[in-house]
Amino acid sequence: MGKLFGWLAVLGLCSIAATASAAIKTLKQDGFTDGDKTYFQDGFVAGEAAAVTLGPVDGDFQILSIDFLFGGAAETEEVNLTIFRDLGDVEPGEVLFDQGFFVTGKDDATQEMPIAIDDIFVTGGGMIRVALSFTHDGLPSVARDSDGVQGTNWILTDKWNTASDLGVAGDWVIRATINTQDDGTSGSGGAGGANADDHRETSANSGCSVGQLDASGSWSAYGLLVLAAGAAARRRHRGTRKG
Repeated sequence: MGKLFGWLAVLGLCSIAATASAAIKTLKQDGFTDGDKTYFQDGFVAGEAAAVTLGPVDGDFQILSIDFLFGGAAETEEVNLTIFRDLGDVEPGEVLFDQGFFVTGKDDATQEMPIAIDDIFVTGGGMIRVALSFTHDGLPSVARDSDGVQGTNWILTDKWNTASDLGVAGDWVIRATINTQDDGTSGSGGAGGANADDHRETSANSGCSVGQLDASGSWSAYGLLVLAAGAAARRRHRGTRKG
């Protein structure tokens, strides 16, 4: 009986763990996986921003972290993270979070901004807009994927522009990890069209490829660097909060 109880206890713990992990989701719209080409954007200047619309999500959720590609150069720069509600309009809704981080550019790792301690809860679900604004010109910078435009991407200059209107041929690799007790997170739809993937799977593919940087032309005032496919480096680099 003692042995049977032990097995039941183990099964119970496994069931609890599975339920808990199922509540952790990664919102994304990009199609980047290890080994893919990525294009670092070297045309941003101080005061401009790259952003994505993520969601919609059914029901309340908490934002735990923001993950993104940031490379092309190894300098450390201040990047400001702003998270808005997104109601499907060009202009975003209310500001949910606004904080500066110091981030070191890396071509072989994703960046993480952990914000779980800030208790950012989105009541009623819906979409969010995640914006990364820059205090420097050029690289290091964000990257786009190479499988075309699947979602809604933004560039903030003196106004909000869809990135595709400025010639961007892919999705910014900017993702949000959230905690929700509702497994009915939408796959794609509305003005966001972001996928909600299980966090365990996303973590397994969190590294960016090591590769050779080559110039690949420009669009409008925005230039690109291409990171060629190479060996995957599965590690994550955390940004440091300002102040």
